[in-house]
Parts: sequence; C-alpha cells; structure tokens
Amino acid sequence: MTEWFVFYHDDYPDNGGIGMKRFATAKEAARYIECRIAEDPISRTMDKYTVIEGKEHETMAVKYATKVGIV
Repeated sequence: MTEWFVFYHDDYPDNGGIGMKRFATAKEAARYIECRIAEDPISRTMDKYTVIEGKEHETMAVKYATKVGIV
C-alpha cells in the first residue's frame, strides 16, 4: 500500500521545524502542508516541503556503520 510522506524544514530544529510525517493519502499530506504554511505564511513557502510517495522500508547495517541497506 502506498503511503505519503512530507519532509519539512520550515523553522528551527528546536522549534520542531524539521521533520517527516507519514500520511495514508495525498489529500492528507497536502492539508498538512497547507496548515503549516497558514501558521506563518511569510516565511513558510512551498520550497520548504518535499512530498514523497512510497512505502517505508526497514534499514539494516550491511558492513560499516556508514553503509545502509534497505530491506
């Protein structure tokens, strides 16, 4: 089942302004972006958000701590 993810970087990390949220539908993801922008429409612009369509996979160490594999 496809999920929708919104990566946002619209404020300082200490204020919760960087993160990623998961949504079941594209409509929910769009509404989340609209609500965040409405809180501060001057500094929060569309370029502060990335929408990703896909499915979350677990990660695992392959050989080194700096190398990551996707299951």
